[in-house]
Amino acid sequence: MIEGQAMVVLIDYSLAPTGKSLADSPQMVEALKAGMLVGTADSVQFQNAPIYLKEAVTFAYRYGLDFEAELLSKGGKAKAFAGVFSNPPRSTRQIMEPQTYLSGERIAPMRLPDFAHDFKNYDRFDIGAIGEFDVAVLIDQYAGVDMSKRLYPHWRGGYYYAARPKGDASAALALLYVSRWSNGEKAEEFADVYANSLMR
Repeated sequence: MIEGQAMVVLIDYSLAPTGKSLADSPQMVEALKAGMLVGTADSVQFQNAPIYLKEAVTFAYRYGLDFEAELLSKGGKAKAFAGVFSNPPRSTRQIMEPQTYLSGERIAPMRLPDFAHDFKNYDRFDIGAIGEFDVAVLIDQYAGVDMSKRLYPHWRGGYYYAARPKGDASAALALLYVSRWSNGEKAEEFADVYANSLMR
């Protein structure tokens, strides 16, 4: 949010001498966002970085700018600036899809298994959430940006659990990954992309 707000202020400041602002120059948003993923001619390390790192580094600016621009257009400065601090977005989904924030969407938490019982023969290594941003980048990496933009909005939750057989610190990690989607068809599409990613 903060980086998105900073980008709005930067754009408005840059356009002030022309008498324009972000509100009447939305093309500025797309131009700035496009440049963020490319970097400059002298940013070789950034250009050669994995997609996930480039996306993670620019997420707050690119998606934050879109988020703030949408809030500005729907509710003005009060909603886009002070409003988001009194009612912050709850997930990357709400930032990536501002309409889910504006509508007050609440996705029910996913039901977790009883890890201590169901995985009693394993030592937990790590557990965590896999958010909409994570699946968007994974799909982009293995199926392309168009497929990612079409599929990630159907994400509805996800987590992973990594563990090793009890008492064997040198054993390979086992991974349980669970995700929820808007419908079975989208879940199957993602499962295909995910399975393909494991083959590479």
